[in-house]
Amino acid sequence: MSRAAASKDEPQDAPFLNLRGAGIAAFAVLILSWPILVLGGPVIYFDTISYLERGDAIAGMLSQLVGLPLEAPGQAASDTPREAGALRSAFYSLYVAVTSSTPLGLIVTCWLQTAAVLWALFALVPPLSQKGRLVLVGGGLIVAAISSLPWFASYAMPDILGAILPIYLAIVLCDFSGLRAWQAVVLACLATAALLSHYGNLALFAGLGLVVLACALWRGQLKARMVIAVALPLLAAVGANFVIGSAARDEGSVAPKRMPILLARSLEDGPARWYLAEACPEADYAICAMFETMPENITEFLWEEDGYRRATAEQKQAIREEETQILLEAFKRYPVQQTYALTRNSLFQVVSVGTDQMFIPNAGETALEPSSLSLPSSKEGRTPTIALFDIVVSATAFAALALLTFGCLRRWVPRATVDAFVIVVVALLINAVVFGGLSAPVDRYQSRLAWLIPALLVIAVAIRASRQELRGPGNADRFRTSS
Repeated sequence: MSRAAASKDEPQDAPFLNLRGAGIAAFAVLILSWPILVLGGPVIYFDTISYLERGDAIAGMLSQLVGLPLEAPGQAASDTPREAGALRSAFYSLYVAVTSSTPLGLIVTCWLQTAAVLWALFALVPPLSQKGRLVLVGGGLIVAAISSLPWFASYAMPDILGAILPIYLAIVLCDFSGLRAWQAVVLACLATAALLSHYGNLALFAGLGLVVLACALWRGQLKARMVIAVALPLLAAVGANFVIGSAARDEGSVAPKRMPILLARSLEDGPARWYLAEACPEADYAICAMFETMPENITEFLWEEDGYRRATAEQKQAIREEETQILLEAFKRYPVQQTYALTRNSLFQVVSVGTDQMFIPNAGETALEPSSLSLPSSKEGRTPTIALFDIVVSATAFAALALLTFGCLRRWVPRATVDAFVIVVVALLINAVVFGGLSAPVDRYQSRLAWLIPALLVIAVAIRASRQELRGPGNADRFRTSS
């Protein structure tokens, strides 16, 4: 089918990026939700409960602003998140509070965000022959069975939304070829939502966006609309966070009322702790006034009752403000040790793929009533099924990586899929530095993107099968107009 004859509803380069594709994505989500069926509900983490609590508080504040006597589930409308602020993403917290208020609870939260990710992924699927579509469906079922995708599709956390970012930037590198204006706008909005869902995604997107634009420049294909496509979601997310920061009576910030994660990381690695042991109390840091002996790990500093959590609002703000200075001074004194720690943590994160930090609620609790959720204090919340797939999803990711790399070297992978593959690999490397190196190496940070590798492998095989069919007897003319 020629471009001139293409249907208005189905652009040649993205035939599933439309309402029909949205329906397919919704159906695929039901298949991907098999862990919910097996486990009796979505898997969650301690952060899920924080998002719920913060979302309830924000919903209560908004109800006051609009003058409605509403009560968010689990939180009185009179409670406002002024001091609670946005230690977690305010945008995602509100999303969780709203979507979990339905009779299906957190299941709807998982379904909607997964459907959005799948719909964006459809932008990377070109027109396929019947054989190609069969391969795509069959391969998709394999991905749904043994990759990390079904687990993140069943995870009441914002992690899966991070996959939108490399998908979106792969589309940008292709210069939005074949997309209509409304499709480009919706994809940009999804990218903005992904940036707002987790503060770390801002750094990931900024770094990956620069790589994509540099690649386009090197190829001589850089265009103004590509720069705009990268800049707009980033600027929109940063602007929204400044507004949220002001609304929370905090100074405007890219990450309003954030946790001092970088400081916590350096305390555990050593340099910040060593520096503060030398500088306190003469340096007059707020953190010096809080601790006689500096905490030795992230958990002790951020999450223990006698740690950062007991600080007053003024002390927390002061610690956030002095964090950068402390880190700079620590690096000046211990540059080798700090660089080594960052490199070690990042490299460990690169290969950390699995189902760690996925738990089921305490006995008798259900994600259908999210306001009452709690988690066990140990690995008791991990079932044998989750533990088994900790190995399966890792093996799947690395096997797909090897196969797709081999396919690229043998040049049977389509150029657009090669570009997407390279972008995902770079995203995994940047992701490892941002989340593992600067925060803490844990499986879910890498696993939330790792499923894209087997997904791209399936897309590449489907395209190859489609081209082989179109090259068959009697299809030569059809192939020339479709490939």
